[in-house]
Formats: sequence, C-alpha cells, structure tokens
Amino acid sequence: MISSLLLGLIWQMQIAQARFGGGGHVGGGHFGSSHYYAHGGYDGAFTVILLGSIILFGIFPVALKAYIAYEQRRHVHLTGEQLATLCEIFMRLERTWPSNSLMAVRGVLTPACYEQNQLILDRYQELGFYNRLEHIKIQDVTPLRQTKQTLTIAFKASLQDSFVSLTSGKRVDEVGAAMIPQRVMTTHFTEEWTFETTAAGFKLQKIVPRTEYKAPF
Repeated sequence: MISSLLLGLIWQMQIAQARFGGGGHVGGGHFGSSHYYAHGGYDGAFTVILLGSIILFGIFPVALKAYIAYEQRRHVHLTGEQLATLCEIFMRLERTWPSNSLMAVRGVLTPACYEQNQLILDRYQELGFYNRLEHIKIQDVTPLRQTKQTLTIAFKASLQDSFVSLTSGKRVDEVGAAMIPQRVMTTHFTEEWTFETTAAGFKLQKIVPRTEYKAPF
C-alpha cells in the first residue's frame, strides 16, 4: 500500500515537471520575467504535489476503509434462521439484565463475557438497585464481519433505561442515591456484538458501543 502511495506521489511530481517546466530558463528577456517564470513553475508544481498528497493520504485511506468494510460485509453469510437466533439472544440479554443475574443466559455467553458483565450486575446489587430496561426495540441488524470462529453484527436499537432502588422501587442514580422524579428518556444506540460460532451455536464474546443518544420519545 505504501509503495502504491509513493508511486502516486512520484507520478504527481512528473506531471508537475511536464506542465511547469521545472523552473524555466535564464537566457533571454529581462531578469524579472525569467525570475517570475521560474517562481511560478515551482509554485504550480508544489500545488499539484500538495493536492496529490491530500488525495492520496486524506481521501484514499477513507475510501479504502469503506471498501474493506464493504468487502467484509459482502462475505458474511447468514440464513434467516441464524439472524433470528442472534436477535433472540440480543432480546434475552436485554430482558435478563434488570434481574442483576445473567445465569439464565449464561449458555449464550462466553465465560469471559459472562464474568465481565456479571461483575457489573453484582456491583448494582451491592449498591441496592437494578438497571431497568423497558420498551426494547430492534430497529436494524447489519452483518459486519465473519471469520471461521467469529461473527460481528451491528444492532441498532432503542429502549428506556433507568436505575431503580431494590427496596423503595423509586428511581436512583448510578450510585444508588435518590433522584428527583423526571421523565424517562428513550436511548437510541448502535452496538457491535461479536459472537463466537461453535458447533452448539452462537456465544456472545463482546459488545462494542458505536453511537448513543437520548430523546424524549
């Protein structure tokens, strides 16, 4: 890739040399005109090289990244049944989360994923609250990458998210302190979920947040 970029830059320099003459000539005319011609030639060459560099090192990496992502998506092969299974895992995990225990979904999580997320829920339990999730909706599912061992898809979804005291049933903040009653906002988010593909089915390996915003609807 680097060699291609360097060749492109050299090509831009050759174009500049052909178009602007590499500095003009000294003989003939007065000194001012000869100097101006040489100066203008180098300015033009620099402009072409600068523009070429911007294209090669600016736009090209972005386009390359988009092309690689497209190729990765194009090589993901999922049946409708498999896609439905992945959506079911998503919904099961979201609906189980408020219980402060992932035991019911442990079979669809890798050991590391289970331990990492259960630690979060254990902390909630110690502080005396749970994370209530309501009105969970999947809006879009996009396959992203697939290898022999893993599959990554993007879930675009929305839900209402709040923390609730285990004793009083009232809303609290993230450390368990009472909150002034206020309207629960709807969280819209996109997350990348990576699954291990095994003979027994899919097991969630990790979740990577991509975007999130809250709105009063």
